Amino acid sequence: GWRWTDLPLQPRLGLKADIASGDGNLHDGRLGTFNALFPKSAYFSEASLLAPANLMDVQPTLTLRLHDAVTTELGVQMAWKHRRADAVYTTPAPLVALPGSAGGARRIGTQYKSETRWQASEHWQWQLQLAWVDAGPALKQAGGRDTLFASIVGAWQW
Repeated sequence: GWRWTDLPLQPRLGLKADIASGDGNLHDGRLGTFNALFPKSAYFSEASLLAPANLMDVQPTLTLRLHDAVTTELGVQMAWKHRRADAVYTTPAPLVALPGSAGGARRIGTQYKSETRWQASEHWQWQLQLAWVDAGPALKQAGGRDTLFASIVGAWQW
C-alpha cells in the first residue's frame, strides 16, 4: 500500500486481490476446487463468512490514524465465483459448499468492513469490527441474505 505520513490522519491506501480456483466440471468425480487446507477462518474479515475457494475478489482499503493509539481501517471486498459451475464455500475448513450455490450467478456479493483498534495501554488493546455483506445473486440463489456482523474484542498482552 501507500502511506502519507506527512498528511493529517496519515492515510494509507491498500489494495488486495485474491484468486482461488474453482471446479469447472462438477460431474467428473474429482474436486478441482482450490483447498487451502488450513486457512485462517477470518481470511477476508472477522465476520468469517467466506472461504478462499472458487473465489475472485478485490479489496481496496483506507487506514486512518485518528490518534497515536487509535487506527481505523475501512474496506470494501467485491467477490465473484471463479467458476460459475462451482459453489460458494464457507468456513470452517475443510471445504464446505453452500447448498444451492453451484451454477447460476457468478457475483457473490460485496462486503463493507471497518476495524478500529485502540491501544489503551502497554498491555491492553481493544478492537471494534463491523462488516455488512450485501448478498449478491450467487448467495441469494442459495437462500442467503444481507448480513451484519459486529464484534468487540479486548486483548491483554504481557
